[in-house]
Amino acid sequence: MVHVRALVVASACASFALLAGACGDPAPPATSDTSDTTDDDGPPAGRSFFLGGWAEGYSTTGASRRVFSLDPLQVEVPDGDGAELEADADVGEAPDPFLVEAIVVPLDVYGVPWEAFDVLGETPQELPAAWLKAVTDAVEAARETGRPLALALSPVGEAFDQLAPRATEDAQGQLQLQTQWSGFCYDPNEDGNPTKWRQAYGKYAAYLARQFAPRWVFVAQRINLYEASCPDSNPSHTGAYAGVAGFATEAHERIKALATPPTTVVTVDVEDLYNFPRRPGRCVGQSEAACLASRAPLLEVFTADRLGLESYPAIALPSVGALPADWLSAVADASPRPTLVAGTGLPAVRIERQQGACVPLVESSETVQLTWLDQVLATAQARQMELVVWRSPVDLLPAAVVASCPCTGDASLCQHLSQLGARADEIRLRTITGLVATDGTERAAAGVWRGLLD
Repeated sequence: MVHVRALVVASACASFALLAGACGDPAPPATSDTSDTTDDDGPPAGRSFFLGGWAEGYSTTGASRRVFSLDPLQVEVPDGDGAELEADADVGEAPDPFLVEAIVVPLDVYGVPWEAFDVLGETPQELPAAWLKAVTDAVEAARETGRPLALALSPVGEAFDQLAPRATEDAQGQLQLQTQWSGFCYDPNEDGNPTKWRQAYGKYAAYLARQFAPRWVFVAQRINLYEASCPDSNPSHTGAYAGVAGFATEAHERIKALATPPTTVVTVDVEDLYNFPRRPGRCVGQSEAACLASRAPLLEVFTADRLGLESYPAIALPSVGALPADWLSAVADASPRPTLVAGTGLPAVRIERQQGACVPLVESSETVQLTWLDQVLATAQARQMELVVWRSPVDLLPAAVVASCPCTGDASLCQHLSQLGARADEIRLRTITGLVATDGTERAAAGVWRGLLD
């Protein structure tokens, strides 16, 4: 059975005193039927938000590193009161292994069948069967958990410098993704038909919203990173960034025309707004607050129901030392629309990297992670957000291996990390941000999270 750190709900409540009533009498768990947009279920009494996670794993083999997986959202139910577990068995109830109340389904990992939606009407033509099966299987697997869903889509690829991969089917009927079809830093304004792909993307997003009836649709993810990769010379942001951000607006407008439209969300990268990682020529000589003020206009060039904050602050820790108490709230204050936390995470261990000698990549600990979670939850409750997503409640890779220097403990994983080159540090920071380790050991912040779930 899984080893569990001896944490009590009382200590979790003390860490999150701003949630009045959250640790009183247990509230009935949030539930959802198969039509996520039509039920009246909300989060448990005492808080405004659902606790969510991304159904996304990390693959060290294959063409794609990001894969759909429910594994990072659940753990084996630990040993507790034996009599209680036995009683559950008597009535035929299996303890719930999930650590979330809502699930983000990353459909962007399957690309976009652009040509199929480049039609006059709303009905797509000749959808690749492999693509349709992949997205349907992923959504239905998430839906079977009985939790409300968010579909995560993106008009741009993982490098944030081209349009999303083109989804096709090869001769063997397998899903095939073409990543470099649109050209580097694609600017719709320079296209002979500037609305062609924007309209196709809007129809694609509306089709998925209509087919699967989620509660939320992320119509773009960390969209400001497209501006970071393809900066506008015009400070009013009317170039490539605004053109591609317009894809999100198109998706929003088409989704809101549906009979029962879900809530649309555009997510932004919080650290980029503070100029992390540092980029030459940007926010020169400015404080983080001043940089945020200068980059805040990036939040105004698209339309959506909510602005989703994605914050992975490990990239900033070496520079700021300790995260300011308003790290999230300052961005929420700059938003022209209501906000939610669409994804966050922070390692709970010290990570080193090799630069000749082993040097720190990030100085973190369970206390640092717990402090960050407290800030996230307090910000969400103060602003009555409806969703807080800890991206990977369970580590995607073994922290002891990923954080080690020289890398030891798993030869194949160490070899994989060494082959990533410049991307290795990014992957190491991203894959061990869990509240729970891969062996089931719970970190201090898991006590707060479980306290709210209970």
